[in-house]
Amino acid sequence: MTIGRIFRRRWRLLAIVAVTGALFGFGVSLLFPPKYTASASVLLPGSGRSASC
Repeated sequence: MTIGRIFRRRWRLLAIVAVTGALFGFGVSLLFPPKYTASASVLLPGSGRSASC
């Protein structure tokens, strides 16, 4: 039995398992608060110091 034949015979089960896993992962991610945050600063030339070019 080839893998392609298995996929063709069981595609509904595979789709249900994939969708259920995605929904479960999404639900778990909503339960936990965000743990890491990021911030960025952009320093433009001449915005605070005298530019001597």
